[in-house]
Formats: sequence, structure tokens, C-alpha cells
Amino acid sequence: MAIMLIAAVAMTACTPEDDPINGGETPSGETPGGNTPGGDTPGGDTGGPIHLPSLINENMDLKDLGYDVDYIIDNGCYIQDNALVTVGPGVTIRVEGPNYWNDVFGIYVRGNAALKMTGTAANPVRFVGHEGCSTSDRTWLGITIYSQRPENQWDYVEFYNAGVEEGEHPAIWLTGTLSMKNCLIDGSNNSGLGLNSWDDIEPELTVFQGNTIKNCDLAPISMYGYNAVNYLVSGNTYQNENNYVYFYSHSGITHSFDVDVTFRKLEIPYYFDHLQSWYGPNTVTIDPGVEMLFEECSLEVLGDLVLHAVGTEDNPIVFRPRDPQGRWGGLLMSNASSGNIVSHCVLKSGGSSPTNSGYRGTSLFNVGRNTKLTLTNNLFDDSRYYGVAITDITKFDNVTHSGNRFRNCEVSNVHIIYGGEYHGVTYSNANHNMDLSGLPN
Repeated sequence: MAIMLIAAVAMTACTPEDDPINGGETPSGETPGGNTPGGDTPGGDTGGPIHLPSLINENMDLKDLGYDVDYIIDNGCYIQDNALVTVGPGVTIRVEGPNYWNDVFGIYVRGNAALKMTGTAANPVRFVGHEGCSTSDRTWLGITIYSQRPENQWDYVEFYNAGVEEGEHPAIWLTGTLSMKNCLIDGSNNSGLGLNSWDDIEPELTVFQGNTIKNCDLAPISMYGYNAVNYLVSGNTYQNENNYVYFYSHSGITHSFDVDVTFRKLEIPYYFDHLQSWYGPNTVTIDPGVEMLFEECSLEVLGDLVLHAVGTEDNPIVFRPRDPQGRWGGLLMSNASSGNIVSHCVLKSGGSSPTNSGYRGTSLFNVGRNTKLTLTNNLFDDSRYYGVAITDITKFDNVTHSGNRFRNCEVSNVHIIYGGEYHGVTYSNANHNMDLSGLPN
């Protein structure tokens, strides 16, 4: 997969080699594995919380010591090599220090290491910031998973007040592999969960069920890349002011899909903040009931990508601006792939661009030259300019259409950009106040 255009101010991930804690080296004067009295289990009769080392490269078993805080991380922590760190029910871990990126007070799991945490409903594993921190005082960086080891499994784990401001670090940042069930992320200056493609590595969220993500400033979930969309399923709870899956970009994305991707209906919509240009050679499926939100930007389906956006009468797919009072640039399709279907969709509040900007952004739906498409039973609702724009009427033969409706398209329902002869009728370069049924298939 390739992301070709992402602005530098977007959330920037570190490779394991670039991690800012000691450049990945063992801290000076510290023994790898740290203070682990009693074999591989820190603790015993310690008389207080155990301070964990900054680097763990041997197996470690963290058990409930019976304190309000059982373990403390002072300067961040790397779990690496082949280490397996297991955390049992009732354990509370406190991460000290500020959450500034350069100070890196967080946890990194890299190499072939794994972090396996198993709590219960009554005795969850808990991660908290420094003593006295509150929801308005996020005081630790969070956890970053680079490791692709399948033992990265979390069940009944709670994370409080992690994450760094927008453009920096979510509470949980996944580039590797993770199973996450019945977990709570409460409070983040960024997103709760970040799914981040890096080089040729794609995040794998193998299980994602029964989780709650709330009080996150940016969004509950943020994403770089699209392949991990396949892991997002319903069955989770989201309580945030910006309550959507946020595709992170500050300039626009040109993306070539190298796997088939399905956008499933979730409890929250998907949100795109800049122009999206999608290419094939694979298929993007949008399930019934999905809602997609946009800033003043367009979604372009280009090249040999196949778009299969099929809703139902009771559960249409909705494309609309994020701001209910705003407008977006519409859906543009310009490809000759067989199998493109847009059916039972509602496209709302288009026309974000002025008419002198060309065809982009002036309609809710734009049909490019030679596009092969089935367009049925859609509602084009509220455009400042046009409902559907047809780039070239002489190249419209590969579009099958029926049952489409228009409402509140201020200039015209259908706009032909380049006219000519079509089925024995000559059309000018003009606006046509008709619906698509006036054009033969």
C-alpha cells in the first residue's frame, strides 16, 4: 500500500530505531531486564510499589501486589527482543513524568516482544498517569505496539489520561499486531486508538470487541492508511465530542489499494479531512448504513479501483459534510472498471467549490469520461450548484441508471460539462433542469 501525500504536520510515527528513549540502547548503568527479584516476577515482600526498568528484554510476570499502585515506570519503558511481559488481574501501573514527545514517558513493545495483559471485569489491569493527574492533565504518552507477535492480547485493561496533543501520539498506537477486548480508554489529548501503517507494515487488530473509548480530544480512532479498516467492526462504545474514525491527513491522500477493503457500519461515522484520491487495482466495499463525513473536500474514485457502495432502502449509505451547516466537494468517479455500483446512497449538502473552479466540488456526484457504473435509487439532496455533473455526454453509454431522485439542487439537477450527440439527441454545454431519467441508458 502506498500513501503518496501526507503533510509533515500530520501525526508522525517513529520507527523502533528512531524511538527517542536512548536511541534504543540499553540505558547507561542499567542491567537489561531491570530489578527483578524472585526470578522473573518483580515483587515479593517489597514494602511498596516496584519501579520497573527502562528496558525489559527477558520474560516478566507482573502480579497484583495489593497496593493502590503496584508498579511505577519512571522514564518510559522498552519491551524488546523476545521478552514476554504478562500482567495479571488487579495490577495498577503508574507512568510518571510529563507527556511531551521528546521526553517519551510511555511504553514501547518492539522486536519479537509481546505485552499480554489479562484482567477481569471486577479486577481490571489499570494504567494511570502521575499522582494527582486529571482528565484535563494528560501526563503520559501511552503505549506503542510495533511487535507483530500474536501474544499481544489485552482483555479488561483500562488506560487513563494518556496521549499527546494533535499531531503527536494517541493513547494506544498500533503498527504491529493486537487483540483488544473489553478495554477502556478514558481521556486522551489525541485519539484513543491510532492505527498507523509504516513502510510495508500494516497494523493488525485481530480482535476488537466490547471496548469503550471516551473523552478523547481528537477522535476515538485515528488512522494512517486504509487496510486496517477491515478490522473495525461494531460492538464497541464511543463517547467523545469528535465521535468518528478520523483519517489523518493535512494535504490530501492519493492511495492505491493493494487489498480489498470493507467499510463496515460502526457505532460512529468515518471522517476525511482532506481530498481523497483512491486508485485500484482492488475493490472498496461500503456496507449499508455506513456514514462518511467530509470537510470541504471530495472523494475521487480513479484508475481501476472498483467501488461497491450498496445500501438498502432502510439503511442507505450517507455521504455528507462533517459540519451540518457546511458543504463538501462530492463524489467523483472516473474509471472504466466493471463492477462499480452506487445504489441506495444519500449524498447531501454538496457544492463546496465556486463554479469557476471547474467541475470538482460543484456537484454531489460527478461522472467522468468512459466511467462504467450502475447508479440506482440514490438521493442527491441539497447542492449549491448541481446534483449530478456529467463530464462528457458522448461518453455516457457505460452508465446504467434508474430510480435516482433530486432535491434542492439550486442551479440544476443534471449538468452536462461537455455536450454533443447522445442517442440521437444533441446536448449543449449547459445546465439541464431534468433528472437522469431524461437521459436514455
